[in-house]
Amino acid sequence: MKTTLLFLFAGCITFTSLLAATVDQCGGGIVDADAGDGIAYSDVCGETNAFINTVNGNITVSGTGELNINADIGTVNGAIEANNTAIIRMFGNVSTIGGDINLASGTFLLLDGEVFIMSGNINVAAGASLIITGSILNMNGTINVDGELEIDGSVTSTGTIDITGSGTTTIDGGTIESTGGGVTIGPDATVEMTNGSTIETDDGVDNEGTITSDGDGNTIDGGVSGGDLPPGFEDCENPAPGDPPCMDNAVLPVEWVYFNAIEEGQSAALSWQTASELNNDRFEIQKSLDGQTFATIAEVMGQGTTSETVNYSFVDFDFRQDSYYRLKQVDFD
Repeated sequence: MKTTLLFLFAGCITFTSLLAATVDQCGGGIVDADAGDGIAYSDVCGETNAFINTVNGNITVSGTGELNINADIGTVNGAIEANNTAIIRMFGNVSTIGGDINLASGTFLLLDGEVFIMSGNINVAAGASLIITGSILNMNGTINVDGELEIDGSVTSTGTIDITGSGTTTIDGGTIESTGGGVTIGPDATVEMTNGSTIETDDGVDNEGTITSDGDGNTIDGGVSGGDLPPGFEDCENPAPGDPPCMDNAVLPVEWVYFNAIEEGQSAALSWQTASELNNDRFEIQKSLDGQTFATIAEVMGQGTTSETVNYSFVDFDFRQDSYYRLKQVDFD
């Protein structure tokens, strides 16, 4: 059985000068136990290399200080703050951050691990930068960006995700997902979608600001309304149940001509035509009785890559009542 020995400190751990020999890459010091009332770094570099169960206070880095959180943390009951020109790099996972993340102008935070619950707000001041290459699995607070936020990983919430401020949030191949609400973008906020990024919601995107896209296969699922929208997203208001996500003006893998369904007694004859195909592996034929819940009933192989017109057909012999049909196209990659 493996056991872990934790050292309990009664007060705040504060580092103002430490022996460089104690850390391989950082030159400041190591925090490897319960952090008591908090962790404070000023003008030195330190790192955590062992599991920390609880940080009851704040994690604060000031001046020219740097903090590398290399190991997991159970709970941070306070805030995570960077001041002056401080740098924080979070490589470990955190179960819960109870307070806010506050980044003052001139500071930088890299979130490379997983945060399971983010109870507070994320505040990125003008001149500050936050890069999320990991994930926030349950974002409960507001994302207020006056500086720069880059999401290469994911931010998920069971409620509404609010993006405010006058800065820029760049989703660079990452995902923003609301599984029980929507996403709101404030009037001065800008959201840039690049490299196949995704916004996925149940209640749609309420955009009062600006959404831009690089046209590289970015998608919005759940609909979007208001504000400035890039090509491909203008007609995404009020999507019908079962409608596919809206995609920007990237080249689509299949150029569609038509999709028809004809009743033939107790059968439904489906037919469709493509004008061109690019890396098209197959079509999944999906059926629903209520127009909301679809199930795949068959697959028809595609033609890979072709510039020729191709006709397809399928007969559903299990047609007993009014039904809805749709096609899902699947690439090789």
